[in-house]
Amino acid sequence: MFIRDAVLQALEARLLGASEFHSTCNALDRALVVQFRLQYHTGGDSVITPATGKVLFGDIDKVEMLSRRFPLDKPLLDLINKILGNCAGIIHFSIGEFEDAKVRLQQARDIKLDKTFDVYDMYLGLENLYYTACLRQDEQQISDCLYDHLFDTLSFVPSASEALTHQCLWKIAKRLKGHNNLANLIKIWPENNRALVFLISIIASDNGAYTEFSKDNDEMILKYGMNLVEKIKFPKASENNNYHLEQFMLFLQVYFKNIVPDQAASTEWYNFILKAMSKTFQSINVAHTALFVMKKIGSDNEKGKINGTLLRKEALLNFVNFIRYSNKEFKLNKNYNDIISLLVCYNFVINEFTKKDNIDNLFDYDKSLDELLSLLVFFYKEYNIPLSEKKQSLDILENPIRLAFPPHVANTLSRSWLTLYNYHSTSLSALLSFDLLAFLANCVPISRSMDEGLFISTVFQYALTLAKQRDVETAIKVLEKLILERHPNCYKAWHLMALCHSTKENKETAYKIVCSVLEAMNENMKDLTFEEKFQYIYMKITQLRLIQDMFGTDETLELIPELFELYNTLFLGGANQKKVTINGVYDLDMTLQDIWLYVCSLYMKTPSTDNLQEAETAMDEAMALEKDHWKGRYLPLRAKLNILKQQNKQALLDIEKAIDLDNSNIDAILCFAELIFDVEKKSEEDLTDEYYKLVPIEGIKECSKNQSENEDRLFFNATDRSAATARLKLLLDSAVAESIEGYYTPEVWWSLSQIHEQFATKDYKLSLMKCIKFEELRPIAQFENCNY
Repeated sequence: MFIRDAVLQALEARLLGASEFHSTCNALDRALVVQFRLQYHTGGDSVITPATGKVLFGDIDKVEMLSRRFPLDKPLLDLINKILGNCAGIIHFSIGEFEDAKVRLQQARDIKLDKTFDVYDMYLGLENLYYTACLRQDEQQISDCLYDHLFDTLSFVPSASEALTHQCLWKIAKRLKGHNNLANLIKIWPENNRALVFLISIIASDNGAYTEFSKDNDEMILKYGMNLVEKIKFPKASENNNYHLEQFMLFLQVYFKNIVPDQAASTEWYNFILKAMSKTFQSINVAHTALFVMKKIGSDNEKGKINGTLLRKEALLNFVNFIRYSNKEFKLNKNYNDIISLLVCYNFVINEFTKKDNIDNLFDYDKSLDELLSLLVFFYKEYNIPLSEKKQSLDILENPIRLAFPPHVANTLSRSWLTLYNYHSTSLSALLSFDLLAFLANCVPISRSMDEGLFISTVFQYALTLAKQRDVETAIKVLEKLILERHPNCYKAWHLMALCHSTKENKETAYKIVCSVLEAMNENMKDLTFEEKFQYIYMKITQLRLIQDMFGTDETLELIPELFELYNTLFLGGANQKKVTINGVYDLDMTLQDIWLYVCSLYMKTPSTDNLQEAETAMDEAMALEKDHWKGRYLPLRAKLNILKQQNKQALLDIEKAIDLDNSNIDAILCFAELIFDVEKKSEEDLTDEYYKLVPIEGIKECSKNQSENEDRLFFNATDRSAATARLKLLLDSAVAESIEGYYTPEVWWSLSQIHEQFATKDYKLSLMKCIKFEELRPIAQFENCNY
């Protein structure tokens, strides 16, 4: 019994796309490895060459000899022979030996497997059918063969974890060529296969995508579901839930996830779900389906109610039930029946809901994130999939991992890792503990086999994370080897590389990179995407920052007209006023405000009377572009401008507003520090001696009376200043403990060292050393400036 369980677990792992197996049967493990390698060579754009085919045939021969050398029971031997027969037939087909392919596929098809292996047998049957059909002379014959024999092989709706079976169905559906009309399918194929008919109808598309949503088809599917649920009864204690309803639920999961738009389906689906719940006992599939149905038909938060029930909340409650039932199943079987569906649901809930949706004692958003990570780790270890731990994930060039998952599994796993990364991407602790690198390192080998755009995006985020950790040398290697050698026109990668080089004392390499890329972008200006146009603007600003560092502010100010001319050239005409990117809504007004704020900061570098007036003009232009959804971005810089103008009270008001909007606003905190230290320098009072004294009410009134004598007086007395210093200390401590920007900003550590020195604490030297370290590693601009 133990051996049979190990065999089934190995087959389960193979259906998920695993490449390492421990079934206790060496011949079976090696047969499954051959099958994995064959899939690796036939997936995507890869092809099997005669040389590769020869190697694979040699491996098949070795496995066949091994299975003959050691006695195996007939069911296991038949399983191995059928796997190898399919593999041999596919190899023959791939290298053009069609007669040999036909013989080996027929031999494999003639092998009847034990019912214990029915799940895997259906996958092998569908794989065999597809290649047998492909031996026909033309597309129509291929389509007819698949159409005639599909339901001789396809006997039940596969779960999401039977991913190789789904992959075969997709390959078959793409070749059906016009046989996918739902009304026709229902007429031809029998009632007891109705869930399978529905499944084929939604994936049988010539372009390899799901079919579009149809009201008529939705009504037809709903009618079938209503008739089905009306006929069945609640199961007795000795009975299982109705098989056909469970099968229909598996289909509905695919249907509502991939076909049905928000609010498009009939609200009668809600009544169907309620009836299904009343006719089943703790059905995992019903709870799973209910999550998607209720979220889809109740996607409008305000109107998404039926009979007073808020469907958004109902969807979450069904997710809670789904997890609860799945965990009960795990306790009984020591495994999940459909782990991919679990990952899909966690992804869906984390991306569609927020912390505001928390339900006391039932649903906690942060806990769901932790559970998603635990589930991923379990998945990798349970199925012997290479997992990049923190130490191994530091350098994906030194520790490459090759994976070949079926598309659905690859998509689910990559989304899971990216979901964790996106949520924790602003967490300092996740950055310093290498969690962010680990998330991305596990996503990179999956994305490599999926989509080139996703792969490049993931590698870029990996390099960006390395850069944020100030591991610029590794970041540069990753950019060169994995992105720029393959895609030399990836401008954001060049921008990040320039910023990495700018951390070095010699800025010439960074300057050369930026100038070369700007020249290339200028030559290809007509072909630039909207995101690349934004990249062009911010790379131009990086060039000006480098010029300022290398040649001085005056030379940089002379080039400011070029920046505005570039903006007008790229965005003149008002088209594409908004663009949705990975960072959310990013519009032209925000970019223009960034330009004006940069110009203002430049004029403030040489605070003559004329330059201060120019800075005020630039600030006025930036303020005029303010919008509610990014309110107060100008406040810290205006505070600095007011300090230069010796208007400290107004500066303090701006600082308070900025901190009120975002208490981790590093620029505002540093302005606050500048104000306090400036006052302390001018003050003759010893703040440390009187920090504990309270100010009498009369003293406060007296200060108020004398306010007119000194309009810019910030503090009533030494105690007030000491309280401000204590508040600054809290803000700075919070910045270096919680903010990525704060931790790596030298001025933050310098300000902390000043406070530690003032109070003679032991952390003075540590803060000073951090300041020096991060000053030496400071890029010419924030690394995030290239992330559009």
